[in-house]
Amino acid sequence: MDHLELFNRLIAVARPVNASNAHAKTLEDTLKDTGLDSLDMLMIGVYLADIYGVPENIAKEAKGETVGAFINYFVEKQTKSPDSVDSAIKSIS
Repeated sequence: MDHLELFNRLIAVARPVNASNAHAKTLEDTLKDTGLDSLDMLMIGVYLADIYGVPENIAKEAKGETVGAFINYFVEKQTKSPDSVDSAIKSIS
């Protein structure tokens, strides 16, 4: 799965009005460089937990300095694996 595409599509879900003001260019981008605030990151974390089937008590411990590290936390703890970015986004809609 393209984790960069997933992250950027989750931005559009988490902050639909101002999605154009936030974007990750690479998985190595720091979370601060994406233009997201702490509430945005909380929402993206909630969506990633749902997409990957990560229990809430584990998801709330998510850490990572970069986009890739943040997503990898959820991938490493996953109990389900979406087939594609589209199916991941559909699962939270």
